[in-house]
Amino acid sequence: MTNEQILKKAGISKKEYDAIHQWLRYNYGRPEKCSHCGIYGTKKHRWNIDWALIRGEIHARNIKKYIGLCMSCHQKYDNPMPEWCEVKNCDNPHFSKGKCKKHYHREYFRTKLAVGKWIHAYD
Repeated sequence: MTNEQILKKAGISKKEYDAIHQWLRYNYGRPEKCSHCGIYGTKKHRWNIDWALIRGEIHARNIKKYIGLCMSCHQKYDNPMPEWCEVKNCDNPHFSKGKCKKHYHREYFRTKLAVGKWIHAYD
C-alpha cells in the first residue's frame, strides 16, 4: 500500500498525519523498545523503532492509541500475511504472496515461461 492509499484509508491529509507524528516525537520522543519483539533501540539505531497506530484506532493526539514497533514488526503489523495458502482446497502453510511453496513456485515458473525468458525442465 502506498502512503497516499494509507492516508486516504485513514481519512486524514498528509499535513495532519505529519503533525500528529511530529507531536508524538516532540512530547514522547522515540519509543525505547519494540512492543512486539522487545528489541531495544540504542541512541545510534533508535530510528528503527517508531510509533505505530493501534489497529482499529483513529489518528489523534493521544499516546494511548499508539505502540512502539521496530521496522520489521511495524511492517508485519500493518500488512499481516495469511497463515495458510490462499489456493482453494490447499491446506499447506503460507510461504510468500499468499501461497504455499508449491503454488508460489508454480506461478513463478509459469510467469517466466509466458515471458519467454527460460523454460523450467520439470513442466
